[in-house]
Parts: sequence; C-alpha cells; structure tokens
Amino acid sequence: PEFTTPQEYLEAYPPESREQKYNYVYMPGQGPMGGGMTVRLPVNTIQKKKSIVEDKQVSSSIYKNKAVGKKVTSEAINAIVNMGSESEKDKKNIIGFLNDTANMESTYGTHRNTFTNKSGARGIMQIVPSQSLAELKRRINIKNPTMIKYNEKLKSNFNIDLTTVTAEDLEIPIVNVAVARGYYMIFPDPIPTDKVEQAGYWLKNYNTGDGNATVNIYLKKNGYDNLIKE
Repeated sequence: PEFTTPQEYLEAYPPESREQKYNYVYMPGQGPMGGGMTVRLPVNTIQKKKSIVEDKQVSSSIYKNKAVGKKVTSEAINAIVNMGSESEKDKKNIIGFLNDTANMESTYGTHRNTFTNKSGARGIMQIVPSQSLAELKRRINIKNPTMIKYNEKLKSNFNIDLTTVTAEDLEIPIVNVAVARGYYMIFPDPIPTDKVEQAGYWLKNYNTGDGNATVNIYLKKNGYDNLIKE
C-alpha cells in the first residue's frame, strides 16, 4: 500500500489539497412524480501535492531516491547550507558538522539500516518523521519566524515545502539534509566550532535516543583521534 498509517496519508494529502468534486447522474424513476431525475453525487478525487523532484533535477544525484555515499551527502549539504545568509566561515563550520552528523547517523547513508531502521528513522541523517520533521512542521504552523523564513528559502531554491514533506520524501538526500539542517536551527545555542564541543552538541541535541553513543565515539569515527582524552 502507498500508506501504512493515517499520519502518512495526512502528510501526503493535507486537507487543503483535497478538493470535493461532483458528477451529475440521471436516475430513472426516482423523481417525485415517478419520472427520472438528475442527482449530484460526490466524486472522491484527490489532488496530490506537487512533486519535489522536477524533470530538470533528475540528473542530479541529490534528488535521486535512496542515493547514498559521501559524495552525494556532501553535495546535498553544500546546497542546503550555501542558500543561507551566514558568513562563509560559519557556513564552512556548519557544512563540516553536518557531514560529521551524516557519518555518525548512517555512514553517509551506506549503513544497512539507513532506510529500514526499526525506530522509523529514515535516510542519511536518520530523520524520524514523527519527531524532528513533525517539530519543524509545528513551528511553521505557529508562524515561527526563523522556520518560516527557512521554509520559504527551501521552496524557492529547491521546491521543498517542509509542511508537505512525507516520510517517503525523506529518502531523497536533499530533503533529508534540509530537515536535519532545520532541526539544528531550533536550538538556541549555535553550532560550536570546537570539534569536542560539536560532539557534545550532537550527542545532546540530535542523537538523544542512542544510549551507546559517546563523545569519544563521535571523535573517533570522524577522524579526530588526536582530540580523544583517555
């Protein structure tokens, strides 16, 4: 089936996209005087949301469903971060941190459970639709200015509207990265520049569900062995 839960259906087809239409059908012998009459019957038609992936984008791997690897991850991260208004120095720091996050979460999407995680997490950044994605949608719904501005940039630059992103959409690299970047934006403290502090930031704010993760594991996997304190 296309959907397994009512929530997935509602995410794919929000109420505003469902337009009621009618057919006019002649019913013989149904009139008040015994003759036929024409009645209006509802037709259950659904207008699906506009596809994120347009024809002009299909050649780019960052738009390909379930595309993975360090190269595609880096390209998606660069695209999302570079649309922001941060300084070049800050962008470089954010890009590095998001790449490290992708490595920690799914080894750039190459982990065998990248798209089949029992927790429901999907894609390179292991986004849980009912948690991080739902939180971004909630903030947009209550008119949070930061998230509204971010979402408008996503729509104009990449045809991504977080309010209509579905669990299936999260298998597209650039969509997955866009949600991860947005989720990091909800925290009041900015992303640190120090790698040890970044490890703690990831552990506290992003990977709260993994009890086996540690700062040292983060540093080792991302190649910062020299910063590990015994």
